[in-house]
Amino acid sequence: MNKIIAKNFFATLLLLVLLFQDVIQQYIGLAKYFDEAVALISIIYLFLTILTGKIQISKLKIIVFPFLLYIFFSTLGTVIYNQQNFKAVAGDFIINIKFFMTLLATSVFFSRNNLQLFETSLSKYFIYFLVIILFGLSLMDLFFDIFPSGDSFGSLNSVRIFFTHETYYVAFLVCLISILFLYKKNSKIIFLMCLLMLLFSMKIKAILFIIFAVLINFIFNKKIKIPKWIYIVCILLFSFLIAQSTIKDYINLSDSTARGALLKYSFVNARNNFFGTGFGSYGCYFSGVYYSKLYSVYRIDTVWGMTKTNYNYIADNFWPMILGQSGFIGLLCYFIYLINFLFLIKKLNYSKYSFVLLFVYLCISSIAETSFNSSFSVCFAVLMGYIFNKNFIMKNDCTLNF
Repeated sequence: MNKIIAKNFFATLLLLVLLFQDVIQQYIGLAKYFDEAVALISIIYLFLTILTGKIQISKLKIIVFPFLLYIFFSTLGTVIYNQQNFKAVAGDFIINIKFFMTLLATSVFFSRNNLQLFETSLSKYFIYFLVIILFGLSLMDLFFDIFPSGDSFGSLNSVRIFFTHETYYVAFLVCLISILFLYKKNSKIIFLMCLLMLLFSMKIKAILFIIFAVLINFIFNKKIKIPKWIYIVCILLFSFLIAQSTIKDYINLSDSTARGALLKYSFVNARNNFFGTGFGSYGCYFSGVYYSKLYSVYRIDTVWGMTKTNYNYIADNFWPMILGQSGFIGLLCYFIYLINFLFLIKKLNYSKYSFVLLFVYLCISSIAETSFNSSFSVCFAVLMGYIFNKNFIMKNDCTLNF
């Protein structure tokens, strides 16, 4: 019993640190590597578990296979075209697999240790208390600017309170909302507070998420008897109307902006290199740190945010990175990998709404950032792994059956 309590405490602490990682790293520099550390431990744990034959994840094979194929083609491009050094390749490889491996590893960990994280350790009243405090701070910041702010809209500034960027603030709130719905009964007022805080961030992705969250809630609760396909069409049309100007900015093939240049030449790179140029070579953080020669080849090394001395925007994308590094086949594999999540969602019985919210946000934000490879993706993976554990991973299964 004491071991279970200790493991529940450890898992709770892990989740809280991941939730507040962006805040903690402002005071403890090494904390910025915490998500990578969790991912590395997850990889080691998963392989050790596989070697001992104490895992059964056959129901997850529909996401395992296409993801492994994506990794295979990216590795093939790495070996064939040899565009980057080992450090860049290894670093980007870890970043690419950290969400997937953490998702699998945490689902297995929770299962093997029979942890009941949200049933015992993490009280929903603690989450309520946290939301109320944060809502008060966000409200004061909105009107009195007590924290640093980013964008301005009229007389109001966007809210991010003590987070370094609105992106981390929004991702944090999405996680809180998903956690709320892991409990059996929830306060509508607390849910509304979270949605308002998302609105205070004044980010298009937050507004889109609010639309999806509310409408999907109607679908799950069946408050209006309308076929689901009509809901989906309405959501997509409404979302497009709101975000069309932002989408045009991102889907821009101009060489004058980092996003436009990266998108345009990702197609060129995939056409010139059938399997892509591999890990660390294009549109990712390590392609800036270990500056990729591809940017000089395509003459985009003078674009603002993409130079050797200023590569702040070089990883400000996701899909161009996937296409540039793994080619058209790798991109197709990644699409199939994500689409297959929808088939898993249909089979979920426990906390389906929470899982959908997390997955939908990652997909929405992937338009503008490396959401599945970001630091907050590990926190998402832990929560989604917990839900997978409750639905698919059986504690007494002792075989690895693909």
